[in-house]
Amino acid sequence: MMKPIAVAAVVAVSVIGAGACSNQSSTGGGESGTPQSTGAAGGALKTDLKTADGTTVANASIEFANGYATVTVQSVGTGLLSPGFHGLQIHAAGTCDFAAPGSPLQVSGHNTYSASGDLADLQVRPDGGAKLVTTSADFTAADLQSSQGTSLVLDAGPTNRSGAASAAPSGKPVACGVIAAGTATSTTTSPSTSTSTVTTTVIAPGAPAVTTTPTTTPSPTTSTTSPSTSTVTVTVPSTTVTSPQVPNVPG
Repeated sequence: MMKPIAVAAVVAVSVIGAGACSNQSSTGGGESGTPQSTGAAGGALKTDLKTADGTTVANASIEFANGYATVTVQSVGTGLLSPGFHGLQIHAAGTCDFAAPGSPLQVSGHNTYSASGDLADLQVRPDGGAKLVTTSADFTAADLQSSQGTSLVLDAGPTNRSGAASAAPSGKPVACGVIAAGTATSTTTSPSTSTSTVTTTVIAPGAPAVTTTPTTTPSPTTSTTSPSTSTVTVTVPSTTVTSPQVPNVPG
């Protein structure tokens, strides 16, 4: 009787061990097969929002899944942004020009208010920290990576959502980050270059006037010295000579 019992025990132990190995293998397979998040590995677009002087104030990422874009913006510190609401838009420009940021993105076929690139405002806490997670179905990854490029712009004030044709924010941009740089060859209208020969006649300024004091050369004075002629009048006394008459002698 002891021998069969021993065999049964061995078999039972073997079965239990096999079952334990099977659970571990199944658990391990489940961990390795867990799908990864649609973050950077899934093609998320990322950018850093910087001020005009290059100071980074927030990080932003845009992920696409199930027909929606999830936009996440988070400040990198405190005290860099002023408390309150700040307008946030995606602009149709692959550069950050604080003087001329351009207009919010408007995808093809979307011509109504609000614009395709208008997002929820970022609310900054009193300590200067902020985080925003918002979604939008108004644009795709292809729209953001178009030839013109796109950028994420943070404004100084809240967005005007009064229903006007333009969701213009109050104040100028305070931070910006390029989402995708434009890839299109910029069309530069070069003015036709025509070579024109321009003859410039330069009139040399006249020689400075020289004040010439004419030298007066006195005309030579010809002095004709006539020798003084002294007229001497000699009065010769007339002498009357009376010749004696000779008497006629009769012949």
